[in-house]
Amino acid sequence: MSQEKVDQYKESKKNRKEEVAKKKKMAKLRRLIAWAVIALIVVGLAVGITITVVNQQKANAESQAELYNEGAMLLEDYADIQGTATEAETETEAPAEEAETETAEEAE
Repeated sequence: MSQEKVDQYKESKKNRKEEVAKKKKMAKLRRLIAWAVIALIVVGLAVGITITVVNQQKANAESQAELYNEGAMLLEDYADIQGTATEAETETEAPAEEAETETAEEAE
């Protein structure tokens, strides 16, 4: 039995460098996999938080747009400052206004 132990020791001593190198490689591989998993988790959380924030901002902007749409915030352009009325519209409006003022003066 003693000879068997000696043979095992010699065999393990002969392959010791290879075994140590193999263990080091496995340890490095495990460390690399652990860092990759941690990185994936962090990136996943960052993407999830970013998507949530963007969706909340869009919803907030849409609700604000409903409250303050363009039409509600603009005053009517009675003097045609923006120049949206055509010449024909302004010509037809002017005599109508004069006629109203004339009828009001006649009624007095």
